Amino acid sequence: MKRILIIAIALITVNATAQEKKDREERQGGDRMERAEFLKDLSPEETATLQTKRMALQLDLTEAQQKEIHAIHLEQAKARKTAMETRKKLREDDEKAKPNKEDR
Repeated sequence: MKRILIIAIALITVNATAQEKKDREERQGGDRMERAEFLKDLSPEETATLQTKRMALQLDLTEAQQKEIHAIHLEQAKARKTAMETRKKLREDDEKAKPNKEDR
């Protein structure tokens, strides 16, 4: 009887911790999607400024370091934006190339 009780307690504990982890992951995933939607609408300059400010707060950068980092972030943001636009254009072209029901 004692062993059955210990096994039952162990199973309940494992079940409770597994559900906690699942709930935490769902909450974080929702925040990530909202953040991605917000960042998608920003210009490269705004994205670079946000990233630079975040780094400055975390690393306690000087003004000169912030200017250098901002230039790097701006360059990367522009490259990311053009790559995103080319991928979007390719995706649209692929959708146009697909025949519709009438053409089939």
